[in-house]
Amino acid sequence: MDITETTAIWGAVTGSLGLAVAAWREWRDRPSLVVTATATVDEDGDGWLSVRVANTGRRPTTVMAAGYQVAVELSFEVVDRPEVEIASPQPRLPLDDGEPRVVPPGEVTQYEEPLDRWPAFVPHADLPLRAYAVDVMGHVSWAGALPMLRLLLESGWEPPGAVPDAILARLETHIPALPVEPRWKLWKPVYLRKDVPPVPSKTNMNLQP
Repeated sequence: MDITETTAIWGAVTGSLGLAVAAWREWRDRPSLVVTATATVDEDGDGWLSVRVANTGRRPTTVMAAGYQVAVELSFEVVDRPEVEIASPQPRLPLDDGEPRVVPPGEVTQYEEPLDRWPAFVPHADLPLRAYAVDVMGHVSWAGALPMLRLLLESGWEPPGAVPDAILARLETHIPALPVEPRWKLWKPVYLRKDVPPVPSKTNMNLQP
């Protein structure tokens, strides 16, 4: 092996290492969003749902949308035609106003909305909801799934309007939430891969551990 071949091999090795290091730095410095779900009742008795989005990465990012998604698949029957069943995708309750928000590294933005009526797409108070945030690249970040409306009711919220007792009555069985990450992604929180809800705080009802 002459000096030319040695130099070529060394160049190939160092070039590959350089690409690997660059890729690792790109991955390390990427924006990373942490989504937190919050349910509160104010002094006037109004119920609020909030989504807190924190950028824990090293680069700024833009949040395009945030809100809550029903964490189960729903289906509906057509009135007077019980043989017809309509499958629906998991509906969402958006809390954003449609305007993108730039979130610098280490900063937080919050979306919140008072509930002036019972959400039409939530057929029961014990149905689990999952907070989400969508960044400019279309990546969706999630919080754990919890029965947010049940938590509001237990905190003293009285829904405006006439809500049927069947919707408010506590169920005896647990409604499992659909995972949003595959089980093999062990680096993801377990409550995104399995039906394991996070434990809410007793003080501020911060619903992501």
